[in-house]
Amino acid sequence: MQSQVKVAGLTACALTSLDSLDFEGAEGALTELGHPTENDALYADEFWAFTVYARSQFALSCNDAFSALSLLRRTVAAHSAQCNPTSIAQPLMQSAEMDLLLALGEGNMAASLAGDITDPGSSPWTLVSVARVRQRMGQNRSAIALCHQYNGDGQPYPRAQMESLLIQAVAHWGLGEQQDSVDAWSRACTIADQNGLLRSFATVAALDIENLESAAATHSPALTEFLKTATREVFPKSVHIVTLTERERKVLLLLAAGMSSTAMSEKLHVSTNTVKSQLRSVYKKLDAHNRDEAIAQAHALRFI
Repeated sequence: MQSQVKVAGLTACALTSLDSLDFEGAEGALTELGHPTENDALYADEFWAFTVYARSQFALSCNDAFSALSLLRRTVAAHSAQCNPTSIAQPLMQSAEMDLLLALGEGNMAASLAGDITDPGSSPWTLVSVARVRQRMGQNRSAIALCHQYNGDGQPYPRAQMESLLIQAVAHWGLGEQQDSVDAWSRACTIADQNGLLRSFATVAALDIENLESAAATHSPALTEFLKTATREVFPKSVHIVTLTERERKVLLLLAAGMSSTAMSEKLHVSTNTVKSQLRSVYKKLDAHNRDEAIAQAHALRFI
């Protein structure tokens, strides 16, 4: 029990330090925590998930999303039995993985993971991460609708509430709904001022911060303090999503099955030239130069 209290305390210290942009304090807490391993008694139950989540958040702030994503996937694989639909670990890991993928610009993989979550609104962590993915994809109305499912009243997650409001502010701005945008931004700044949450501003693009604060004129002390730092934007302002037509998907599946262009044309009842044209389009969209590269990229993007 004592060791679990230690893990909980150090994880909370790391996240609290991150929220106030005290990266040295966060790094010290994470160093003392170490890395969770499958048989380490220190990480019994689901405590390992909170540690991995904290490490992921630290990595996002330090522009080290790739190594954090690798650690997350290895640790989840080692604790797969504890990462299930009834666990606390699963939404934490889903949220962290989406954030890391989004930070890396992997829009298709982030969107695919978001689409796999049946009820993102059931957890404040997945709600915020899925809404952020949707907003970065340009699905502003869908992002706002999801955020409206979050009711932070009486819940101990002010950062989730603040980031939900930040997503809504940017999404409303993108839709030309300035008053709704200003209202959401102002409420987010109030939460930041009340709780000392500086890091959440880094989830918003610098240009959006400039536009929103110019319109709202909150003069938020937390925002002022954040802007004095050199903290970088965590996520790209938008992400590119590769989309394939229904016919291109069929050609891709046949390509993965090892079919030749001639066999594909017979299967699809089209000319060989049509198949070749569709294959060229698929290769271009997947940034591939041959069959093997196309298949590998399609697997990475979860098209097959």
